[in-house]
Amino acid sequence: MLTYTTGEGNYKDWILGEDEFCLRHQGKGESIFCLANGYMGIRSAHEEPYPFQTRGLFVSGCFNSSNNETVELPNGADTCEMLITLDGELFSMTTGKVTGYSRKLNLYTGELIRKLRWVSPKGRGYELRFCRTVSRSNVHAYGLKAEICPLDKAADIEIVSGINARMTNSGVQHFNDGTKKVLDRQYLYLDQTTTQSNLTLYHCCGSKITGGTPGERSFGMQRRKILETVRFQAEKGGKGCYEKLAVLYTSRDLAEQDEEQGKSLVLEHLENLVEKGYDGLYEESAKAYAAYWKEHDVRVKTEYPGIQLALRFAQYHLLAMIPPDSRSSIAAKGLTGEGYKGHVFWDTEVFILPYYLFNSPAKAKQLLEYRMNRMERARRNAGKKGYCGLMFPWESAESGREETPLFASMDILTGKAAQVWAGIKEHHITADIAYAAWMYELATGDSTFLENGGELLIIGSALFWRSRSIYAKDRSRYEIHDIIGPDEYTEHVDNNAYSNYMAHYVTRQAIHLLRDGDGKTAVRAEEYFQETGILEKLEDFADKLYLPQPLDNPEGVLPQDDTFMSKKILDISGYRNDNIKQTILKDYSREQVNNMQVLKQSDVIMLMELLPDLFSRKIKMANWEYYEPKTIHDSSLSRAIYSVVASDCGEPKKAFASFLHAIAIDMGQNPYSSDEGIHAASMGGIWLAVVRGFAGLRIQKDTLYLAPCLPKEIEEIKFHAVYRGKKMEICVSHRNIYIESRDSSEIPVKIMGQVYKLTHNLDIKY
Repeated sequence: MLTYTTGEGNYKDWILGEDEFCLRHQGKGESIFCLANGYMGIRSAHEEPYPFQTRGLFVSGCFNSSNNETVELPNGADTCEMLITLDGELFSMTTGKVTGYSRKLNLYTGELIRKLRWVSPKGRGYELRFCRTVSRSNVHAYGLKAEICPLDKAADIEIVSGINARMTNSGVQHFNDGTKKVLDRQYLYLDQTTTQSNLTLYHCCGSKITGGTPGERSFGMQRRKILETVRFQAEKGGKGCYEKLAVLYTSRDLAEQDEEQGKSLVLEHLENLVEKGYDGLYEESAKAYAAYWKEHDVRVKTEYPGIQLALRFAQYHLLAMIPPDSRSSIAAKGLTGEGYKGHVFWDTEVFILPYYLFNSPAKAKQLLEYRMNRMERARRNAGKKGYCGLMFPWESAESGREETPLFASMDILTGKAAQVWAGIKEHHITADIAYAAWMYELATGDSTFLENGGELLIIGSALFWRSRSIYAKDRSRYEIHDIIGPDEYTEHVDNNAYSNYMAHYVTRQAIHLLRDGDGKTAVRAEEYFQETGILEKLEDFADKLYLPQPLDNPEGVLPQDDTFMSKKILDISGYRNDNIKQTILKDYSREQVNNMQVLKQSDVIMLMELLPDLFSRKIKMANWEYYEPKTIHDSSLSRAIYSVVASDCGEPKKAFASFLHAIAIDMGQNPYSSDEGIHAASMGGIWLAVVRGFAGLRIQKDTLYLAPCLPKEIEEIKFHAVYRGKKMEICVSHRNIYIESRDSSEIPVKIMGQVYKLTHNLDIKY
């Protein structure tokens, strides 16, 4: 069971823990306690092996396709497993008796600690403590420590550990068997090269005994494994301590060195690491974490349990998943598991990028550069489908091509694998990316971003949508047919409100760039896209694109698409409350669900979150109340967005209720919620619900805007933000907004509709 109140003193609301071990529920803990630094992520499987365990080491941007299967992040070699024998008995929490079990992730320091007392089958007692960290200050380094205290008499301890390259992705082996050797008679080395992408991972680890009396050390090799066996003794009441330090590099990191130079660099790094020891590695990493939290911690004054911890949990994972450079982006599961094969979705630009936009604009730019670096592929994707401009893939990996599998789960009626239409029809991602690029420009004023590809990205998106539409002569307007919006329970529809409005929005921004540029923008665009008269074509498209309007009955409701309002309404209360997602597809086929007013998530509410100024508060609330009862929330993206829009409507009670559901997606007690990895977009959504929703922070045109809607359960929110290069700390309470700036530059800030000039600070009562 997860516990939220284990942190005390300085660590209050910083520690997420569990207080019992369950053999069949290991997957969730492996994911939510995952240790990662953006370069690599290591699932927090226990050191000793168990059934139902899924070990995982994933390197950002390291993709491979095995036997023509869908490309995915391969599961690299494991170095965390330990076989621990105490006085001749193999330690396992499934034998003997375990008491005092706890496992705690300290979000402030990035360290995972497990403690327990074990009485062996023969009746001998031991206290065990395991520590683990993946370095925040050195992305190639990580370490483990096992401390064993015999309670009855001196103990003989044996630990077998090493590098295990037998890891697979659910049975798929992505690596060829590589070199393995013992270096300098003390360090283990293993390399492994992917079968198709030819990327090599270099693993090197070493260990030392820092408590107890050292004994023998020996080495052995097996197929795809290299092992060391260490024996030592610990006195009764004393402590035997085994430390294991490891480094990981890829051939991308060592591209400028020849093979021997690269291996020498890896070994030198490991030697320095072993000399520092686990504590030295941990202390350096903890300092880097402390620096991060000093600048980015969102502090919530509340008596409601779990809220502050949930926010920090989200921020911890948002930090853990950001890659070191633009060669890769953020996957739907971050680096915490095999789910969605490590692919990049719209989650990154719509749910995660806003966090970086206000906390680290350089990282937000980096995420957009990942897309910009793949614009040529997006241009080719569009051309192959008969479209113009840029067509970004629904699922992206390294190359920028479409990676969405064609078939997935079984159709309940036909018994056959169901067609996955997302990669074929869910095109809103192209508008989402362009929207994010425009938000970056508004938030930073970074003109070089536009000049170095940002403007082409936005214009290319607009050109795609013009070519993706059809011109309905009988209505004298452009329409977008046979499409899927964010709500994936509704397929093959015409004039999806989300898609049409987002296409229109990015087209208007493209027109702005073409009109207000120096003339060179149009020349660059026409040359790159091999298209003439781009401005005129886009103006015609924007003027004539059909935008669905709110209905008179039900009053104010914006129809999700041309046919949604005429579909059958189903009582979905049973599905909404089910811990297991998509259970409706066990009772109905996708075709049947498609013909009912049943939503996985609401396209219209998502639209009103991204483009709030297009709709009045009354209209937004009418849509919230109409669509929410019809939404199963089978998407982890859904709850947070309902919370934000409820806040925008001045409905704090509804906003807070949706927020509580959002923070429970990964942190709740559902034991299977996160087996394949945490929900990365939900991490961004939690931050959005608090900062954009409750605190009311967003960009309105070219102005920073604040319109708080704090629920009664929250007294105050303090957070940091960067806007147009100006760093500030913002404090929002029920009656007051205080903004403190670190420099004297002046920017306009709109608070509750009133514009103020911010230099050093503002103190506004509302």
